[in-house]
Order: sequence, then C-alpha cells, then structure tokens
Amino acid sequence: MELSPQVAKKISKVDDEIAGYFHANLANNHQLSQPVEKQSIQIKKQSAKIEKLEKYVNELERQFGQNSNNSSKPSSSDRFRKPTNLRQSGLGAHPNRGN
Repeated sequence: MELSPQVAKKISKVDDEIAGYFHANLANNHQLSQPVEKQSIQIKKQSAKIEKLEKYVNELERQFGQNSNNSSKPSSSDRFRKPTNLRQSGLGAHPNRGN
C-alpha cells in the first residue's frame, strides 16, 4: 500500500510530525518487505526442487533394493551378493601342497 504524504497528513488529522513519522514507517516497511518477497520465491523454488530430489532418491532406493528374488531380474544381475561357493575347502587335501 502506497501512502502519499497528503493521505498520511489527512489520516493524522493535519499534524505534520505524525504524518511524517507515519509516512517514514510505511516507506521502511516497504523496503523490508522486498527481501522477504524474494526469499519467499526462493523458498518455493527450493521446496519444489527438494520434493523432486526426494522422489528421485526414493526411486533409486527402490531400484537398488531389487534383486532376482523380488523382481523379474535374472540372478546374474544381482549386485553385491556374496557368492555362494559350492566347493568344499580342500586345504590339506591338495597333492601339491606341502602339508
């Protein structure tokens, strides 16, 4: 709301000192509200980006949690799985080892 000096004077019942004080406070309020409006816009942009990134992370976590047991993926695509060794350890049974 812009307040002209004439309107401020009329509101303050023709007291120049009160009108000046009133007008100065409104001008100061206007200066303070500009950065707040910019910050509000920036916060909205950041909130939208955070929401987008959270969805992306959730999708990556979902994909990372899939393996051959809980999806249609082949077992050869399983990552970081401890290999199952079907052979028995032959320590001491090998003919070329110096037991």
